[in-house]
Amino acid sequence: ARVAMGCLSSKPAEAEPTKGAVKVREAAVTPEQEALMELHSAVRWNKIDEVSAILSKGQDDDFAKATANKKDHKNGNTALHIAAQNGHLDLCKMLVSKGADVNAQNAGGNTPLHMVTSYDIDDVKAYLEEQGANGGMKNQEGFQAKFGLNGEKDPNSLHGILDSFRSAREEKLLLNALDALRKIKRDVDKATFPGIGLKVKKANKESGAWTEKVQTKFTELVQSLE
Repeated sequence: ARVAMGCLSSKPAEAEPTKGAVKVREAAVTPEQEALMELHSAVRWNKIDEVSAILSKGQDDDFAKATANKKDHKNGNTALHIAAQNGHLDLCKMLVSKGADVNAQNAGGNTPLHMVTSYDIDDVKAYLEEQGANGGMKNQEGFQAKFGLNGEKDPNSLHGILDSFRSAREEKLLLNALDALRKIKRDVDKATFPGIGLKVKKANKESGAWTEKVQTKFTELVQSLE
């Protein structure tokens, strides 16, 4: 009998799966996933002709629509999510014309509108809204699409009020922002807010909007922070 190399027995030893082999099996993707990765890569790099060719492989509208709406098996993004967050307006239009769902939600519940709102991609945002994107759809964190991924565009949120405070160039707007911040002062960071205020004060040096009244209200707010 032939002895297997390194074995004392004449019976060939059975190979045990190595940790590396297990990882390879776990990382293996199906042909369908590989095809989707190819599509999403083309979308990411704004290769419109390549995307069009992939969607046309089935030679019917149903195939194109189904492919355009397939979700990444890890994050749940569709081709439209990727095109939108990268600001590829023409590609977004092409995908929608093929049947891409403007209200598709990924694994986190985010729609393409959530993304473009957060990233200030205004042209794509306007187009998605024209095509029926629902600003009221909520992600898993409870934030509506019209206010972005983390609700930072909500004018009544801390992010929104701080943005208003930073951009204010009139006394009235500064006072309004400070009043709004006082109402939610428990959410205001005591460590960083004074620095934000100093930058706003400096930005208003020429406008003269940072009046004594604004300074007093700002100081009172800082002193009241816990």
